[in-house]
Amino acid sequence: MGGGHVGGHFKLDSLVCIVDRNQLGIDGRTEDVMAVEPIEDRFTSFGWEVQRIDGHSVDQIVNALDTAKLASRQPHVIIADTVKGKGVKRMELDVNWHVGNLSPRTTKRSTRNFSREVRDDDRCHL
Repeated sequence: MGGGHVGGHFKLDSLVCIVDRNQLGIDGRTEDVMAVEPIEDRFTSFGWEVQRIDGHSVDQIVNALDTAKLASRQPHVIIADTVKGKGVKRMELDVNWHVGNLSPRTTKRSTRNFSREVRDDDRCHL
């Protein structure tokens, strides 16, 4: 968090940080390895403006970035709550997939399922 302290101290108002709060690290669930929460309070204490969003929502990401542009005299952090492996049921929140690889067959099937979900989401315009 040293960089976080510097950003707030020098009021780096053009600095925007997105934290992917995906709950997992290579050694397990983040809260089991090292307490991260309350992450908003940590950034606020360093002088950052903080937003917490659903990191899977394109609308929320765009709105958060738009809001960050308006931040005045302080850096801005967007904490994006996500699910590691989202969209591939066998991988969701499974620490074993943190560095796992998919076979070509599973990759094709997972990509097809993910593409279908994106097309069905009216809010997402990729």
